[in-house]
Amino acid sequence: MIEDTAGGTPWVVELPEQAQPYDERFILVHEGKREEIHLHDYARVYSVPGLYEYVVQDLLQCKSPAVAVRATSAAAKELHLDIKTLRILDLGAGVGVVGELLHDAGVSAVVGLDNIVEARTACDRDRPTVYEDYIVGDLGRSDSALVERLAAGQFEVLMCVGAIGGGHVPPAAFIQAVNTLIGAALIVMTVHERWLEADSRDPFSATLHAMINEGYLEVLKSSSFRHRLDMAGAPITYRVLVLRRGAAVPADLASRSGA
Repeated sequence: MIEDTAGGTPWVVELPEQAQPYDERFILVHEGKREEIHLHDYARVYSVPGLYEYVVQDLLQCKSPAVAVRATSAAAKELHLDIKTLRILDLGAGVGVVGELLHDAGVSAVVGLDNIVEARTACDRDRPTVYEDYIVGDLGRSDSALVERLAAGQFEVLMCVGAIGGGHVPPAAFIQAVNTLIGAALIVMTVHERWLEADSRDPFSATLHAMINEGYLEVLKSSSFRHRLDMAGAPITYRVLVLRRGAAVPADLASRSGA
């Protein structure tokens, strides 16, 4: 069990032994009260300033945001694009960790998208200047107004950092996001390696493989890295993928691929 204080905060975090390998619960101790919180109970985690960053970025040493932004910068350079002028959509933006790194890299046109209002509230509280706009909406609900709003954004890059696979963004929603991009846009994602295996039961895996195999996405880069630690301190391996969009993806591809 890890027990630590986030220097200067009025709370303590404990990472107890987990009943299941991917249970991922922690204990928040505050004002004499102990509260068990699931790592992916984002509404609750985001409500405490700095808690998400402390648990995920510090204690669990999450590298995905930094790896994804470096991959985006490298791809832009190789393609003779100026990353500072690219319009970027950050899907699953959360509290704005990726947005902040992009902002630090000089990108001014970054828009965040998340499906819970608590994410935008936390980002407005902690990182009010990193996004040009922060949209709350769920592409999985076939919201035509949301799709039109994103299409009007003229996005040239889609960032999906830890937001794909494992029941996060549904395959159909991912396809919608890809289809709102313009031209030969880039898609940069970090995803668990087990969700990319050919025999993976994750719905996203079948859809992504179909998008690549049928020529809708071209793989420019694919490499493994240590995403973060699990609650027991063991490494979790992800892949960073840089893809280039081809033709518009058929809306029914997810269902046809078995997702």
